[in-house]
Amino acid sequence: MVNLYHLNLSDNALRNLAPDAFEKTPGIRHLSLARNELTEMDLQSITSLKNLEILDVSGNYQVRIRSFSFTGLARLRSLQLDDMGLTVVETGAFDGLLELRTLTMRGNSISVFQQGMLLALSQLTSLSGDNYKLCCPIMKPKSLSTGTCQAPKDEISSCEDILRTPFFRVFLWLTASLTILGNSCVLVYRLCVERKPSTLGYNTFVINLCASDLLMGIYLAIIGAADQVYKGRYLWEADSWQSSSYCSLAGFLCTVSSEVSALTICMVTLDRYLALAFPMANVHLTPKKARCLVLVTWVVGVLFAGVPLLPPLSHWRFYAQTAVCVPLPITRADFPGRDYAFSVFILVNLALFVAIAVGQVFIYRSVKANSFKMTVAVTSRRNQDATIAKKLALVVITDFFCWFPIGVMGLLSKVGVPIPGEVNVVATIFILPLNSALNPYLYTLPAIRKKLEQWKARSHQNKAGSAGFRLRPIDLPHRNVKSGSTPFKPGCSGSSMSAGGAADVIKARACLDKLRAWLEKGRISRERVTEILSHSQTNTSVTP
Repeated sequence: MVNLYHLNLSDNALRNLAPDAFEKTPGIRHLSLARNELTEMDLQSITSLKNLEILDVSGNYQVRIRSFSFTGLARLRSLQLDDMGLTVVETGAFDGLLELRTLTMRGNSISVFQQGMLLALSQLTSLSGDNYKLCCPIMKPKSLSTGTCQAPKDEISSCEDILRTPFFRVFLWLTASLTILGNSCVLVYRLCVERKPSTLGYNTFVINLCASDLLMGIYLAIIGAADQVYKGRYLWEADSWQSSSYCSLAGFLCTVSSEVSALTICMVTLDRYLALAFPMANVHLTPKKARCLVLVTWVVGVLFAGVPLLPPLSHWRFYAQTAVCVPLPITRADFPGRDYAFSVFILVNLALFVAIAVGQVFIYRSVKANSFKMTVAVTSRRNQDATIAKKLALVVITDFFCWFPIGVMGLLSKVGVPIPGEVNVVATIFILPLNSALNPYLYTLPAIRKKLEQWKARSHQNKAGSAGFRLRPIDLPHRNVKSGSTPFKPGCSGSSMSAGGAADVIKARACLDKLRAWLEKGRISRERVTEILSHSQTNTSVTP
């Protein structure tokens, strides 16, 4: 057996090797032990092969690469460690491999990198693995600077930072600022400024949507803060950050935010459809019912986000799969818990937004169908519902274009269609949080602008009254809707309002408020209001 140079023992279900297994075959130069059930203890018998040049121990899941595991193999030129389930390679593991030229470590989820792990390989010219950190300049030996290092590129992180480019960093902080500022202002406005009671559940849903979007802003702020903390040294701190409670918290908040937002918009779509499809029945979700539904959305969102954190599923390391703590299953990369991520982020959200799109179609059809069936008494209420529906449609469209592409890419990757890795950064940094940043400006900014215009109009009215304009008493009409006649009924009766007095201004404003109330209730037409105001202007005089 002295002249044995090539020995292939792969796929033999070997469980152990005797310490003297190769004592009588010292001339072996090519040894394959791939896909057996060996342990690291069995590697000790291999170190006696002083002439070994090629070694393949791929597929032995119980082997762990310890320090000095290959001592004595000074002539080894090629080492294959593929598909071994390696997570850690200790410092000094490759010491003594003075002639090693080729090292492959594909199919291993190595997450802990020891400083100087590869520096002893002074002749290495080819390295391949599944983690981009293997090819970081600080990891590679000098000989590899002119060789080939093959590892998938991480589109989000670099060897130094969580966010690989300044553009990502600026965009993330800009989105986080807009999200937190916008949603905080909306909460203050809805809860403190606009406090008038409402019989509609719409305001409850808007507040709920705002709160869920605010969580997305907090998630972005956590990622941005971590990028600053680990700036310049992320390579050595990657596992520490991704396994930390802060990363888990960030991923939890992001998942809760996305699920609660989707469920809320779905419920608002249902509420608007009922209100517009059955205007005569006055079908709305009351604030009490809306609060119950909101509670359900939060419970469901927390459950979806919390399941991966349960102790029986801790081995998933669900939120530790990426540097941004959100494992979107939109590429073919496999990881523990991928099926759960696919179910939540792809199937559930895609189903919700298909339901929302169908609801918007039904809303449009109900508006068209009922446009000629309205009486004057319900026109004002229906116009209010239609206005809300238009605002909601804009929010729904932005939500749909955020999540629909993610859903389609997830489905394509599930059936094996290759999705470029760059899509992951586009989805995580640009698409996912953008909707939360835009929502408050879409559905509340117009309301705030309208409120400011009303305040401005009232201020002008007060100035006009103090400047000396006089409005004589007029009779306000009470329109008979069925006959179309306009019998007159005393409105602001009393003595004429003299110019410049505070009481006159109060009486004039009371008349205008009554006109406005009648207009909103459908008791008077807009044309009649214009006629009355024109009549009052012709009878107005300015006191010197």
